Amino acid sequence: RGDYVRLENATYLEAGGNEMFAAFALASWFGFVNESVVPYAPRTGSVPDPLLACAADSYHLVNSWWLGFDEPVLIKRMLTECGAASVGDFSNDTYYRDDTFAYYCGEETKSTHSVSLIGWDDTFLRDNFAVVPPGDGAWLVKNSWGAAFGDAGCFWISYYDTSLDNAVFYDVVPSDAYDHNYQYDGGILPTSMPVTAVADDAGITVSAANVFVSEGWERLSAVSFFTFNKNVSYTVFVSTGDTGPENTLRRMQGGTAEFSGYHTVVLEDDLLLRPGQVFSVAVLMSAPSDTVDFFGNAGLSLPLHSFAHVTYFTIRCGGKTLITFLFDAVYTWVVTVLLAFVLCRFTQMDIVSIYACVQFIDVIKLVIGLLMLRSDFWAKNVVNQ
Repeated sequence: RGDYVRLENATYLEAGGNEMFAAFALASWFGFVNESVVPYAPRTGSVPDPLLACAADSYHLVNSWWLGFDEPVLIKRMLTECGAASVGDFSNDTYYRDDTFAYYCGEETKSTHSVSLIGWDDTFLRDNFAVVPPGDGAWLVKNSWGAAFGDAGCFWISYYDTSLDNAVFYDVVPSDAYDHNYQYDGGILPTSMPVTAVADDAGITVSAANVFVSEGWERLSAVSFFTFNKNVSYTVFVSTGDTGPENTLRRMQGGTAEFSGYHTVVLEDDLLLRPGQVFSVAVLMSAPSDTVDFFGNAGLSLPLHSFAHVTYFTIRCGGKTLITFLFDAVYTWVVTVLLAFVLCRFTQMDIVSIYACVQFIDVIKLVIGLLMLRSDFWAKNVVNQ
């Protein structure tokens, strides 16, 4: 029951490249069919029977973790602990170098292809790419075009490739681990709700719920949900009866989701359901807000900016207006703005860290101002003897 998605006016081999959409579909228990059942075929071949996606699937999704490429250390840790990840990238032969099996796209594009991320090499030289990236290092990925492509089907994508989507890791169980999947979300596009946190909040809190009707004697064993933030604290509530006064809380269980993605919470005690019984599942989620980090950095840098302003206003009072112009306007454009551009364009730092660096770069300006202030050269005698 619920919504669904249907592919029209395109072949299924040319409509991929978005791993988050794939996770939404896989959460509906569609897919994960062994290649022995549905062999990989070129795009000109026949399209497999769509019913095989649910009638012949071998595994069901229980967890999916989404990591951004601004956290390369975390991605490397997950590769060693969980295995390969799926990644969407922009595929264009212009950016590929055949002799080194290296690919780098520095343009702002959307993913059009999907590959498997299987390793990395921090020492892979930037000169190995057709278009030279800002630095060394590359991800090792396995393509789906057979062993004739690249190095036995694999190639390298630069750490600095701007087309890479999130690295998506999948955690699955055999398809017979659970018997029934109650949900209304059969599509690939999520519904989002805007949430506003008041100024003194340390995070964002939101709740969501669904009501179902049991189709037989069953035991409710697990509850699943998506999060679009990391480090989300959650509490799951399972109740029976209608949503009115007859509603009775049966189970309550909490935890923390370290990564954004799809999460399955296995209940500590199964809940027995009778045929036709109404039951509801509610999830209360609380995520930390980056606003706190911005306010914290702004507060810590406030004394620095205060001293700098006082220093240069004092020098200006002495008549050295050119110096104050150079350090108020020119310094901002030559140092502060340039630093922000370099960090955004050539590093994988997150926005909060970049903001902190830009705020505290004014320490150079302050030190120079204090040295000039102590030298007394700024003081101009305007009184005749």
